[in-house]
Amino acid sequence: MLPFDELREFITAFAGRVARIEENALSTGLEVHITPPEIRIIDKIGPDGSAKMGNVAHALGITLATLTVACDKLEKKELIERRRDPQDKRTVCITLTPRGLIAYRYHEAFHQELIGMMIKGLSSDEQRILMSGIRNLSHYLALSEEGQKE
Repeated sequence: MLPFDELREFITAFAGRVARIEENALSTGLEVHITPPEIRIIDKIGPDGSAKMGNVAHALGITLATLTVACDKLEKKELIERRRDPQDKRTVCITLTPRGLIAYRYHEAFHQELIGMMIKGLSSDEQRILMSGIRNLSHYLALSEEGQKE
């Protein structure tokens, strides 16, 4: 298989495969179904376990209304709690529950494992080349998302 064809096949399958593997493992480990968009919210709340809703919505590129609907589901699954910021009552903070923190830690460990496998056996020079290609792709995707492809 030519490198172009192999990369095309990889790109086509990668995101879906990673999402399915992670979704299945999280659902099994926590005995609750967590969707890929939900784990992205948990990831953006972060290791400190608390974040402002507006900051999370902005980081994900979604509206506050969309985040609110998703947070309703995450609260029912006992993965987050929402509270008013004591300093600014207009602001709502999202906090990971102990169960939500477990989901965050699993997600982080899974990504570390993926990255470890991706660079396994690569020299420092090869890792730099890989990162250069990833940066190029990331830049292209960001421009495409903004409608400014070069």
